[in-house]
Amino acid sequence: MKRKHVLPVLLIAMFWPAAVRGETSLFDVDNGIPLWELRLRPVIGYDDNVPFAPRQTFYVNAEKESPFASLMVDGLARLIRTKDTQIGAGLAFQKLWFLDRESDSSGDPNDYDLTVLSPRVFIRRRFDGLGRPAEAGFTYAYRHEWVQIRNGSFSRSHHLTWDVTTEVMKNLELSADYRASFWDYFHERLTPGLHDKDGTTQNVGASAKLYFNERRSSFLARYDYTNEDTHGRDFKWYGNKITGRLESKIINRLSGAVQASWQDRNYHGYTAGFIPAPGRKSLEVTECLAQLVYGLAPGVSLDVFAAHTEWQSNSAFWDADRFRVGAGLTISLAAPRSRR
Repeated sequence: MKRKHVLPVLLIAMFWPAAVRGETSLFDVDNGIPLWELRLRPVIGYDDNVPFAPRQTFYVNAEKESPFASLMVDGLARLIRTKDTQIGAGLAFQKLWFLDRESDSSGDPNDYDLTVLSPRVFIRRRFDGLGRPAEAGFTYAYRHEWVQIRNGSFSRSHHLTWDVTTEVMKNLELSADYRASFWDYFHERLTPGLHDKDGTTQNVGASAKLYFNERRSSFLARYDYTNEDTHGRDFKWYGNKITGRLESKIINRLSGAVQASWQDRNYHGYTAGFIPAPGRKSLEVTECLAQLVYGLAPGVSLDVFAAHTEWQSNSAFWDADRFRVGAGLTISLAAPRSRR
């Protein structure tokens, strides 16, 4: 028997170089606001645990490792753009291919290739907060994921995000955000009441970002509280997460980033005859990432990355680890900037 998971695209999206993630900040309006932006990112790499198989040997009866390739395309257009306001829409597409194939115990094709389509709308507003520049925003995103596991598996979800950022000092930014996500999964062989992952996820986060070395370097510290309320009791959990990220220009066109996070999750247990009671009650997730980025030309960069994730539970049935390494090319295009 092998555990099945839908691959979390967030683990892949984190490999976007920091300079090309997200919409243009209104703190940067002095440089103008482009009418549209388009980012393309092909990646090749190697993943040593594609299905997130635990270390228990009876789970590992087929290939876990595989080279992979992915393509991410993210575009947006601003319908309204003034010095203090942005209103627009965007569309993100991601495709992930794994070279190796395998079959599970039932003989069904086990294909972890992933496709994601996610349109969004957003509004951002700049204002003065206690005499300091501040920025607030709202984003609605619809997300549709397809992954071929046991004759087909996919999810539909809606995501609402509110966030606010203020420059409390010249080189210090504080941010807070709230996100509500509504999930609708499809998977044949689902056990209602136990393994149903449909539900709502709420996340509250706060962060502080400090710039130094003449703003050529920055350090981000972040805290998140997450509550995942699923219809199936086996996937209900809540927990805390802390993250630290250091980014710096190293020399000339070369820059780098390191990131580490730790999360504790509290579960109700897990219902299965072959798993000793009480099943999964707690899970610690540790993630580490290192990345080097080299600027080839304006708007074009090449990067290499390595990432490691470890899951440590009260039950050995959920102890696992995963290592990924790869290289990517990022191309950022934009309309000429308009000064408003």
